[in-house]
Amino acid sequence: MPKVSLNTIGSRYGSIDALNDNFDAIEAAIENTLSLDGTSPNAMTADLDLNSNDLLNVGTTNTQTLYINGVEVEPNTGVSAGSAFQTYSFTATAGQTTFSVSPATPLVSSLLVSVNGLELPPADISVSTTNVILPACTLNDEIVIRRFTKEPTIYPTAATLDFLQAGTGAVTRTAQAKMRDVVSVKDFGAVGDGVTNDTTAIQAAATALTQGQILYFPAGQYVIGQIIFDGKSNIGVSAYGARFTLSGNNAGFLVKGVCSGIYVAGGTITGDGVNRDANTANAQIGWMFGNEAGAFVQNVFVQDVIVDAANIGFKFAAGTGGGSGNPNYVKIQRCQTKDIVGLVGGMGYGFQFSQASNSVISDCVAINCGRHGIYFAEGRNYAATNCVVRDHRSTVYTAAYRVAMSISRSRNVAVSNCVFDNCYDGTIEVDVDTQGTAPDNVSIGTAITNCTFLNSELADIRIGTVPATDGTVYDVTISNCVMVRKSANATSSIVVEGGERIKITDNLIDASASAATVRAIALNATSGATYTNDVEIVRNTINSSNIGVQFESALQTGTTRVRVLDNKITATTAELEFVGGENTTTNNNLIYNRSNGKNANRSYTSSGSNVIIPVGGLDVLTLGSSGATTVSNFSGGTEGQELLCYFTNGNTTLLNTNFYTAGALNFTGTASDTLTMVYMGGFWREKCRSIN
Repeated sequence: MPKVSLNTIGSRYGSIDALNDNFDAIEAAIENTLSLDGTSPNAMTADLDLNSNDLLNVGTTNTQTLYINGVEVEPNTGVSAGSAFQTYSFTATAGQTTFSVSPATPLVSSLLVSVNGLELPPADISVSTTNVILPACTLNDEIVIRRFTKEPTIYPTAATLDFLQAGTGAVTRTAQAKMRDVVSVKDFGAVGDGVTNDTTAIQAAATALTQGQILYFPAGQYVIGQIIFDGKSNIGVSAYGARFTLSGNNAGFLVKGVCSGIYVAGGTITGDGVNRDANTANAQIGWMFGNEAGAFVQNVFVQDVIVDAANIGFKFAAGTGGGSGNPNYVKIQRCQTKDIVGLVGGMGYGFQFSQASNSVISDCVAINCGRHGIYFAEGRNYAATNCVVRDHRSTVYTAAYRVAMSISRSRNVAVSNCVFDNCYDGTIEVDVDTQGTAPDNVSIGTAITNCTFLNSELADIRIGTVPATDGTVYDVTISNCVMVRKSANATSSIVVEGGERIKITDNLIDASASAATVRAIALNATSGATYTNDVEIVRNTINSSNIGVQFESALQTGTTRVRVLDNKITATTAELEFVGGENTTTNNNLIYNRSNGKNANRSYTSSGSNVIIPVGGLDVLTLGSSGATTVSNFSGGTEGQELLCYFTNGNTTLLNTNFYTAGALNFTGTASDTLTMVYMGGFWREKCRSIN
């Protein structure tokens, strides 16, 4: 009732009016008052404000909607006044797990559960319709379940909360859409404790991944089998700080199907170190892309991943023999493989690229791989730059070639600025491989530049198929490399088994600490000169404890083009070695010279008419034909070359047809005569003579 203001009553005639006004005010106040006995008036026509005071001794409350602390209370729940929870108390039987809160069907998020006064974490609580499921209880456990009767309607959800990125042009999205840009494996139940096998949870996350999303691995230790990304395009995997333990056969990550735009960053993967050579199909592989019929994986980028003790580190492949499944446009950087287990084909690779054209590997490290550290095969446009391969096969050394880097059946391969250190069983081979059918089984266009080779056990670089009849490698360039041979090693730094258009230029080769039988560069010409042609060995600096450059006898005859010029060779035994003997050389296209003022001397003792004698690289030619001989020309001369002809008898005549001799006359020498000729303008011209 509002406060009543009454008039003061005087003693005059106006007092009657004042009394009447007072009665009217009292009547109006009573009309605005609730009735104690319930008689009319007894109904509010506006809100009642108790100004934070209590309403005492209330009986039954009859209302359409009741809010307690701003929370709407569900009807027919029997919630006691002053509480937003409904409380259920139980005394558990032995092993009891199920407790009914019927008729309510709550969510886990609406429950607070305590056992003997200790609150349970939400992870230990689940709900099945009207039942709350708890871990098995012991006899007489006191269970208290408090159910939050209804979520506050004032709280927004991720689906209704807006998110706006800073910057001009940003558009509004829901917070839920923003958070779903990244899918955490823990959203699907992965634990990452190093004990729980998280394969099922991670596979569920990988399967749920959609275009444009990133699969995120929080830091932890995940035990996994095989995780498959099937046909997933434009996805990412972020695993910085995550470690993976491979469990069982086939364990590792596989990207297959038809997909493009795969980004992988971070993570350390550790295999079990088991040799699976007996069944290569069971290989543990850190990351594999393609490698199955019908697959086509392209535009792959991998960085900052470490793989240790698996059977293969990284594999980008369709399988030997061609066909579908070729990965294309692969870039892998700042990755490492170590202690990769396996010796047979298909196992033991650090980084394997097979039919993976347009692939680049940079700033990566391969340590102690069982078969190959880096393997390029059956592709085009491969590149390796700033990589390190070391301690190759250090634990399985057999002294038989199984090199650190194999380049096989590929086109346009560039290897630059790489370091190969302490590699057992050979360092680089180009097409020393018998797989496939010529001419498709050979490499064309390999450049090895600015690389460093240290302490190799076998050859630093070996070129050509063995046997050479399987095909001929073409266009190999080795330039500006440094090669330091391992102490007491008898193998050549560079071995040419065969090939065409081979250029070995401007390298530094130090074989001074090698065995006394070493050849710094060996031109083996395996299977004959037919499979070796156009070889240039120019401007190299060579220091050898035995021989600088060795020519196999097959190169000394025939027409094979070989140039060994302007090298600086320091050799204990000889700068150049001719297996068949230098004087037996009849190949006009074999041109060479020596360094440090040491004369190249060859004897010609055969006989014949209009003979052409090869003199490439010679300083002295001894002419002692066994019978009457006419020489029509010398071959293999280089501009400015000076040649001293020494006659041991009078059987040899130089014809003036191609020789510019004094008086334009033929020259027939006698015993001990000398004739000095200079090669200028394409002809041999007489400089001086000594007649005895």
